[in-house]
Amino acid sequence: MIFYCQLTILVVQSLLPLLKTNSLTSLIPPSIGNLRNLTTLYLFENELFGSIPQEIGLLRFLNDLRLSTNNLTSPIPPSIGNLRNLTTLYLHTNELSSSIPQEIGLLTLLNDLQLKTNSLIGPIPPSIGNLRNLTTLYLFDNELSGSIPQEIGLLRFLNDLRLSTNNLTSPIPPSIGNLRNLTTLYLSDNELSGSISQEIGLLTSLNDLDLATNSLTSPIPLSIRNLRNLTSLYLHTNKLSGSVPQEIGLLRSLNDLQLSTNNLIGPISPSIGNLRNLTTLYLHTNELSGFIPQEIGLLTLLNDLQLTTNDSCPIGVSADSCPAGAP
Repeated sequence: MIFYCQLTILVVQSLLPLLKTNSLTSLIPPSIGNLRNLTTLYLFENELFGSIPQEIGLLRFLNDLRLSTNNLTSPIPPSIGNLRNLTTLYLHTNELSSSIPQEIGLLTLLNDLQLKTNSLIGPIPPSIGNLRNLTTLYLFDNELSGSIPQEIGLLRFLNDLRLSTNNLTSPIPPSIGNLRNLTTLYLSDNELSGSISQEIGLLTSLNDLDLATNSLTSPIPLSIRNLRNLTSLYLHTNKLSGSVPQEIGLLRSLNDLQLSTNNLIGPISPSIGNLRNLTTLYLHTNELSGFIPQEIGLLTLLNDLQLTTNDSCPIGVSADSCPAGAP
């Protein structure tokens, strides 16, 4: 009998992962809660519908739960907080609604949390700050609101943080500067306001920074010069003011720089010529003035240059000789 039970457990543990990437169409049965020895449950890329049963919280040995890319609806059950051994939780690309439960903060072993592309609402719970082992946090493409909690700065192992395409408001919290391991930070397509904090310059491992399509104001912080590993910098479609800082020319790894559709003024800095890896440069739809610097000709890898809708003068024409509104 003992041998039979052990064999049954082994079969269940090995077969359930094979239910992924099919065309299964049904509810997740509450009886799934009887499989108390499961460590891995993969039901992703099916056509499952209905709610995630509360009984999922009985699977206390689970360390990898993936229910993504289905048609699951209703809130995330608070019983998810019982799964204290989880290291991976993928619920993305469903139709989950309501708020992210506070109980998510009980999953302190999580490395990878992906709730993106649902219909989640309400604030990001401050309990997210308890997930000190997270390296990946994807909450983008939902309807989350409120501010980014200060507690996000406690997630010091994060290397990929994506909160874009929500309804997040208020300034970016200065505590974001604690995330020294970040390589990717996407906060675009929200309603963030205030200035870009100087602390952004502490994220020296960043490769990709996207703060576009918000309501950010004030000048671009000079601390941006510290981000020497950036390959893409998207600050477009905000309300940024002041000049393009000379320090932008220190970001020699950049291949995509988009500062368009802001209120930037003053001349285009000649230091732009240091960015020899640029393939895309968008400075259009600002209030830039003066002449287009000769140094722009050093950017020989450029394949997309847009300087339209400014007050700049053609290359080689001095600002004194250039009529207002020159193309």
